[in-house]
Amino acid sequence: MIKLAAKPFVSLHAIPYPLLVGTCIVSIALPSLCWLGWAIWLVAFCVIGAWLPLILYIMKSIHRKYGSLAFVFILVVAQTLHLIEHVTVMVQLHFVRLPFARANGIISPLNTEWVHFTWTSWVLVFAVFLVFLFPRNMWMVRLMLFSIWHEIEHISIMSVYLRTHLHSPGLLAQGGAIHGGLPISRPDLHFLYVLIQEVLLLLAYRHEIRKIFPIRYQAQ
Repeated sequence: MIKLAAKPFVSLHAIPYPLLVGTCIVSIALPSLCWLGWAIWLVAFCVIGAWLPLILYIMKSIHRKYGSLAFVFILVVAQTLHLIEHVTVMVQLHFVRLPFARANGIISPLNTEWVHFTWTSWVLVFAVFLVFLFPRNMWMVRLMLFSIWHEIEHISIMSVYLRTHLHSPGLLAQGGAIHGGLPISRPDLHFLYVLIQEVLLLLAYRHEIRKIFPIRYQAQ
């Protein structure tokens, strides 16, 4: 059953073996730049750059064969990278035990209110665009609705930040504007937000893939 489910996914994202191997080798070698004094966030950008040709190859291949599905793939890649940042913050806070002010993820210069707000807004706009392309995909609709709430949270945070230049908990995090929020810190809550968005997005992507390969999925 697992093999049958994996075949459509592998077929959809097929890439030349040399390109994959070359990308992996470069990605493994790049962290050695840290020994030369490069900042971790700069090395991270280099790793992302190393994977970019492969990602673009897959995107073009999907667009050529399946049209608008390539836009879903773009958001899947982008949101997965975003989730990795949040997972890194969780590790820094709960396992490395860094103080909140130092738990900035991998690409620390991007850990600003403006970047968070811009990213959340971009995801919402893209989700609305995808609902327009795939109106029958209920997972995509759920992603859009949840992204609206996530955006409202960041609008609340930005409104406080613009007035006071202070980082606020938002609406539902501990100390938040809605009845003092829930007993959960802002980093933990927004990690859950991004995780939920990722799950909804992957389910929406899977839904579209199943429509492309219906016979292989029905064989499960």
